Amino acid sequence: LSSDLEEKLHAIAKRHDGEVPLHGRLFAQWMHFAFPLECPFPHVAGNASVMSAKHWRSKTQDFRVKPEDKARFIQEGRANAQLLAADPLALEWNEEEVLPLQEPQRRGIISGGLRVVVQLSMIFMLIRVGMVGLRFAKSSPLEKRASAFVV
Repeated sequence: LSSDLEEKLHAIAKRHDGEVPLHGRLFAQWMHFAFPLECPFPHVAGNASVMSAKHWRSKTQDFRVKPEDKARFIQEGRANAQLLAADPLALEWNEEEVLPLQEPQRRGIISGGLRVVVQLSMIFMLIRVGMVGLRFAKSSPLEKRASAFVV
């Protein structure tokens, strides 16, 4: 592996308190650059829009390239080529991280307190049902028949 890839991996770990999340987009991107034929490039979800030719033509009045745009594209291409020669990862590397299994944000005091109250009431109800079942199991068969008809 190149030193650039090692630096990128260390940067990912530094970003996540010394650990590299294996399910993150940045690690998948690193894997793509380390093993380009085996690992696909992880695009950021929602950043691409697909348009048919019909829709594109209806939104664009003139889709021909002007001479000044051609010159600008050529200049940008030369700059990108020089940058690519110096650092091949620089052009395609995207620092945006996506963690699909990320822990949810901490809740507020009110919702946390409400959650504790609900959990305690559920425990209380389980204990109560268990006590009634235990009392019913300990009673004699004659009492069971009599209590079965009590409404």
